Amino acid sequence: IFRDAAMGAGDLIATGTLNGNTQGLVDLQGVAPDYADIKGSVYVEMDPAVPVGGTLTMDLEATFATVGDLINEINSSNTYTSARVAENGQSIDIISHLGGAYLTIAEDVLTAQRFGDNSGVGGQPQLSQMDLHGLVKGVNADNYGNVYAAIEDTGGVGAGPFEVRLYSDRQHQNLVASGSLPGPATAGLITLNEQNDSGLMGSVYLNYNNAVPGAGDDSDIVVSPGGARVYNDEYNHVSQVDIPNIIPGVNADLQGNQYLEVVDAGGGNYNISLYADKSKTRLVAQQLGVAVPAAGTYVTLTEQNLSGITNARLYVNQGPTDTDIVLKPGSLRLGGQVREQNIFSTFNDVIDAMHANDSEELGNLIGNYTDALNRLLFGRSEIGSRQNRLEMLSNRHADEEINFGQIRSERIDLDYSKAIVEFQAQQNVFEASLRTSAQLIPLSLVDFI
Repeated sequence: IFRDAAMGAGDLIATGTLNGNTQGLVDLQGVAPDYADIKGSVYVEMDPAVPVGGTLTMDLEATFATVGDLINEINSSNTYTSARVAENGQSIDIISHLGGAYLTIAEDVLTAQRFGDNSGVGGQPQLSQMDLHGLVKGVNADNYGNVYAAIEDTGGVGAGPFEVRLYSDRQHQNLVASGSLPGPATAGLITLNEQNDSGLMGSVYLNYNNAVPGAGDDSDIVVSPGGARVYNDEYNHVSQVDIPNIIPGVNADLQGNQYLEVVDAGGGNYNISLYADKSKTRLVAQQLGVAVPAAGTYVTLTEQNLSGITNARLYVNQGPTDTDIVLKPGSLRLGGQVREQNIFSTFNDVIDAMHANDSEELGNLIGNYTDALNRLLFGRSEIGSRQNRLEMLSNRHADEEINFGQIRSERIDLDYSKAIVEFQAQQNVFEASLRTSAQLIPLSLVDFI
């Protein structure tokens, strides 16, 4: 897959191979270094008319050419909704003007390596391409949005069947989704089905070939919605960032952003520090003297100042010191999360902003009260409009009832005076016919001789 019609080497985004078949699902992997985080799949069915070694090319077009086109389409629809780009610049908010609820649609940038699934050979993950739908914090996930995965070889000999289970708690007591891969295949896409009416479902790719021989099942994988987008990383220092337990306003700024420093300490060693604020006064995680080889390495940061940021993990490459890297939340919603924007949630936001001493955010929250008033006025106008339509329908129904009565009267009702006159006329004709018949019936041929 290329990003440009010229299909040059520099335009290559992702590749995949279908072996031994003419049709099937092909796993796609992004090309390093710029697209290494991209994962996906495509179903391929080869045309028998294509000769061996032949090539087919086609254009892949999005339903909407740009995000702006999508937003314009939503805003011009007659659905009492509007859309806008979210404050983090990485997602879209769709707002209902009737109830005040809005849906945030965010790209799922998480991969299994960011979930702490590093128990395979060489630290490689066994799970990848995870896609979860319907995740709700505190319902089918913990209060931070984490879910906990377990992989089990139910056959016990490394040949399957294999089962993947997701829990909403670290103790694995509340099962929320599960799926299985039948043997003898040891790798494939698993559909995750809802369990215990959790509302959570999706899919995940299992590669049990990565399992450490003799290590048994893996039951301590944490699926964390802490994947982050990396900005201002001038030297491509970091990638595959997994920071669990992010709390905006506590161990991150109010937008969920965090700030990273990668300092070259010399001799291939680096000091890596993570802060909750742009001025870098609130240290939340750190690791000093990390030996980074030329090929790069995974680094686990240690919690600082009781921040709650534990087991933060990222991939680090060598390069000069860089002190202005910004980590923005990439997908804190795993496919979308509905939340209410009402006066009560605004009160909670005001409390959080006051605790964080953020006067700028307090100023921004004033707009939420204006939005709430506008929604109230909109709701009142909508109710009035609906009431007018109901009254119009009621009047129309009354008119149609009168018209129907007139038509019914014309069809089946009786005009008694007219009916009596017509009946009397018919009776006179009938009696005249009887008298004439009475005079004719007694006559015979003898009467005319």
